Amino acid sequence: MDMTDIQSQMASLGMEMGEEDQIKSSDVDKIVREAMASVKADKKVPKEKGDVEVVHFDEGKSILQEGMKSIRLAVDSDGKGLLGNAALHYDTALIKFAKALENGVPTSEEARKKLVASMEGYMDRVQLILLASPVTSFGDVSSQVTTNTSVAYSDINKSRPQVLAAMNKNGFSCVSRAVQLRKKGKESEDTWTSFVLYSEAIDCFVTYMKNDAKGGSNESVKKAVFELLDTAESLKQKLS
Repeated sequence: MDMTDIQSQMASLGMEMGEEDQIKSSDVDKIVREAMASVKADKKVPKEKGDVEVVHFDEGKSILQEGMKSIRLAVDSDGKGLLGNAALHYDTALIKFAKALENGVPTSEEARKKLVASMEGYMDRVQLILLASPVTSFGDVSSQVTTNTSVAYSDINKSRPQVLAAMNKNGFSCVSRAVQLRKKGKESEDTWTSFVLYSEAIDCFVTYMKNDAKGGSNESVKKAVFELLDTAESLKQKLS
């Protein structure tokens, strides 16, 4: 599966990507500089009694650096057409970035927004690679096998709820992404494409309900989740 196949898949989803939208090493380096520039060695936070507690960000900084390394590996594999490997590296980076955000890194709001925006781009890339991967199983779609050029569904979605939760807490709209994914899933005539998009939409809606103050009581979102669950299960049966 080469880059032309990926671009054709994107066009069919209304997600045609120009050369300026490709993930490049220079983009990664820019994100690295911006994110790391905002990381402070420690931060002083006043306690209730007037004492000062020193909160260290070394762990978050280290995790962020690990995520950046994974992105570089992902971009390198992507450029070589090793899309299965690239997807796994993107996914690893997303997990690292989520943990960094949970540890308060980057420390500046602007840098966090840029990192979250980049994370959405990496999620889109993983999704497109997955959509271009053939369904190789007959009994269970999750039993697909990851190779250099394709990625199994089960290998890249286990930590997606954790990633979405971290992004949601930092200004990302999970419900907006869910609505967009559901719309594209309905428009698609391909069973595998609809299944992948609906599955991610479910995760986005559930994350919204769990983490948004109003989400848990939003009946329309609950209804959408139940409908998507039924539809996704039906699609899964067709793929089996």
